[in-house]
Amino acid sequence: MNKNEFSTHITLKKVTVKDKFWSHMQGLVRDHVLPYQYEALHDRIAQAEKSNCIENFNKAATIAKKRKCGDPVPVYPTDKWYYDETNAEPAAFHGWVFQDSDAYKWLEAVAYSLINQWDDGLYAKAKNLIDLICAAQMENGYLDTLYIINNPANIFTNLKGILHGDGRKNAFERCLSFCGFAVRNLWGR
Repeated sequence: MNKNEFSTHITLKKVTVKDKFWSHMQGLVRDHVLPYQYEALHDRIAQAEKSNCIENFNKAATIAKKRKCGDPVPVYPTDKWYYDETNAEPAAFHGWVFQDSDAYKWLEAVAYSLINQWDDGLYAKAKNLIDLICAAQMENGYLDTLYIINNPANIFTNLKGILHGDGRKNAFERCLSFCGFAVRNLWGR
């Protein structure tokens, strides 16, 4: 079966939702959910558990700058799933080890929202977050605030044990293959 006989690719810019229910939901996300989540990522919601997400990106950006200048930076443990004031130094990574992904998920939701309805304020917040993420990224391209902040010598140590220890190397190679595919198709390289 040839899928092209039954469907064609369309861009999201050519899709308009006119349904009353879904239009309302899109507005709710744009006007309330995304701003609330932005504040939560910045730990500015009194009732919410602190995420440390943006705080960690700020720490990582500071450390990346110090490393680029050749300044010494402290090293902290990378052996836990969760770090807080009871088990980590104040300057170390705090939060869940996967906390960075919340910023990426927020950016993805903003991108979809901006396609539906442009919002200068939302765009400015997204741009600021992207600039912060870029500042946190190491010169070699690595980007994971836990290891940038706590100890870059331990980068990929959690994956190395999995990939080389029990034969799951094929899964990682598939991920790399997909990354190459994305670069070739998105940027023509």
